[in-house]
Amino acid sequence: MYQALCKTTVPTLLVGLASLGANASTITLADSFEYADQASFEAVYNITTNSTGAATVNLGQDDLDLSTGTGVGNSATTVTNAGNIFELDADTGATLSFDVQANGFNGFTRLRLGVVSVTDPTERLYFQIENRNSDAQFRLVSEGLGRAGIFEQDELSPNTFRGGSFVFDIDGAGATLTRDGVGLGSLASVDISAAGEAEYSRFADGVTFFVEINRSNTANGTATIDNLSFTGTLIPEPGSLSLLALGALGLMHRRRK
Repeated sequence: MYQALCKTTVPTLLVGLASLGANASTITLADSFEYADQASFEAVYNITTNSTGAATVNLGQDDLDLSTGTGVGNSATTVTNAGNIFELDADTGATLSFDVQANGFNGFTRLRLGVVSVTDPTERLYFQIENRNSDAQFRLVSEGLGRAGIFEQDELSPNTFRGGSFVFDIDGAGATLTRDGVGLGSLASVDISAAGEAEYSRFADGVTFFVEINRSNTANGTATIDNLSFTGTLIPEPGSLSLLALGALGLMHRRRK
């Protein structure tokens, strides 16, 4: 089940709105996909698909199943966290961890996990697994962030990828990726500082995290995701900020009396 674990909190209620923004909470959102039904799952995540793919909760196994669907043409099924906005800039990082099992990947079937702008879904920074016919390719990819394209990629040949436990860590200087506790080739440490804050300026209004399965032409496959967690600096909702500010004003008024 979806859980939010607050690791650090706003130090005190008696702070101004600017300070509240600067002291947003660092939390971990953890999900083992133990939902009562599909509707409960869809209340937590936004799901989009442009073809016959699906994102469903496996109620018997307590995991998330992503499918490309079948047919001809491009297809993508995307699951995006709803209702939580996080900071991501040159000073504030985030960590995404997950267990994944690839099933029946062929052709150009890709699994993507990363962060996306809350104001523009075309602005993303993500880690991609592509289980191809001859090898398994791993990429760190930037989309729509001023430095479009691939930061780094590595191939494992012959194709031996079927899954693993991954940790994808992003901060102002770079990104790291581990599988089963071991750095993954050239993606074990990727320098993304050369782009400077231009990479993050598109994230000024915050990010959320996403999982996506993507295919081209007639490729198809499914991926099983479990034990997904995201640790980041939560940006309080405007309504929450207003309530906190009103509470602070009330306490200050009582003190003056």
